[in-house]
Amino acid sequence: MSGIEYPTGRPKFFAYKIIRAMTKSRAVDDIGAQGFVLVSIVATTEDATRYKKAVKFWSNPLMQDCGIGSKKTFSKIRDKCVEYGWLEYENTGTRSPGSYFAKIPDHLFEEADGHTGEELEDQLVASLGVKNTPNATPNRKPIEPLIVNQSDPQLGTNPTPPSTLSLNRCPDPSPSPDKPPKPPKGGLARVRKNYGEDFESFWEWIPRAFPVRKQDTKGDIFKKWVKARKEGLEPRDICTACKNYGSKNMNDPKAIGLRRFMDPETLRDYQEQKAEPAKETYMERIERETREKFPDLFEDEQEIVV
Repeated sequence: MSGIEYPTGRPKFFAYKIIRAMTKSRAVDDIGAQGFVLVSIVATTEDATRYKKAVKFWSNPLMQDCGIGSKKTFSKIRDKCVEYGWLEYENTGTRSPGSYFAKIPDHLFEEADGHTGEELEDQLVASLGVKNTPNATPNRKPIEPLIVNQSDPQLGTNPTPPSTLSLNRCPDPSPSPDKPPKPPKGGLARVRKNYGEDFESFWEWIPRAFPVRKQDTKGDIFKKWVKARKEGLEPRDICTACKNYGSKNMNDPKAIGLRRFMDPETLRDYQEQKAEPAKETYMERIERETREKFPDLFEDEQEIVV
């Protein structure tokens, strides 16, 4: 194997030190959430193999584990992890899996393998310039007390002081008479859409006359119905076209779906039943072939009018 040299002497649970270092240094800002997942998968797989050698992955399964759907996107994320020092990668060809191992960038720690978890955290916090005090709460403002106007007539003539005022004593705001309050989301039953009597009759009849498929939903067909009506087609014209097509293709698995058939141009093509040519009898075929081969025999033939 290999052009990448796997580091020796890694302690137990080094994978969790890598994940902790990524979390403390906010590596997600550099490599993204999917890059964070990629490095974590590689590191924990190394832990499962006791840090003996670089682990190997095929690209497609690793993409799925990271939640990435494009090979191009996966390559960009992987290259970014390598660029920021969280990952080492080698590809020996398209017919063999790639070799990976996770690591902590050199600019964050020196000789990180020999540190304990607490030392890693202390060094990382120091490198970011943050004071690691147990009770420190960064960037948090003290909560200011709620000040209530004691002259508010809704509180009565003898209002309670702000220090002892209960939130339950605060009056509820009255709704405006012009704008009624909105109902809570999910609290009402779903309103049934009004499709009209013509379409309801059509939707009830169509499965008996046309090969309707599962993807032909009522809402989609109604949109096509409205479009056809705007193009000047009457309900009778639409039903006639569907019946003409369905009578010949009801059991055909390759028949077009109702959603596609409901286009105005297609409906117009099938408004009138196309007459099928009559079958030629055996004697008619013999006569036709004879006329084609020996046209001279029929030159003097006179038409008899009754």
